[in-house]
Amino acid sequence: MKRLFLILLIPVAFSGCITQQEFEQRETYTQNEISRLNDHNLTLENRFEELSTMLIKLSQDYDRSLAQTQSDIKALENQLNNSVNTRMNEFSDELKKKEAGVDDKLKVILDEVLKENQRIVKRIRMIEKGLYGQETQQESISTERTSSETTATSSQFTAQEHNGYVSHMVKSGENLWSIAQNYGITMEAIAEANHMESISDIIKPGQLLQIPVKSE
Repeated sequence: MKRLFLILLIPVAFSGCITQQEFEQRETYTQNEISRLNDHNLTLENRFEELSTMLIKLSQDYDRSLAQTQSDIKALENQLNNSVNTRMNEFSDELKKKEAGVDDKLKVILDEVLKENQRIVKRIRMIEKGLYGQETQQESISTERTSSETTATSSQFTAQEHNGYVSHMVKSGENLWSIAQNYGITMEAIAEANHMESISDIIKPGQLLQIPVKSE
């Protein structure tokens, strides 16, 4: 402060002689300027302190805001991870249910196919039985038609018809009934001559059969 006062008095010292009144006026002016400068300096210091306080507060607010933001980001990440995991688990469960449903449907379809196959097999067997039954019925009708004509010689024919045999190789498309018709004998006679269990036994192309024939 004294240094500032001396600086202000330097112009006075080099200005030549002044009166007491002028000196006092200048001294008063100088004191007022010093006081004003002190007040301004104090104001600046106060303002500096205020700015420092505000800066500290802003820094603290920034730190708190940053910490809160990081916390919010972490919470969102956890929420997102949980949501993704939950959705993945739900998707996995749905996929397993769908796979189980597909397996169940396949089982149902397979059961239906097996049942239908069994029904088809039964129908085929029934058709075969019906065919053999028709063949037997036709033979019976044919036998009845000719029974009156062969009554006198039936016992002799029965005794002689198995005296001789001829070999017959089964051709494609032939069956026991058609072979019996060609040779004029019954399917039972062919089955007995070839040691078949019944007339429903299957014969195959290329199979050799012994056909009993009547001796002339």
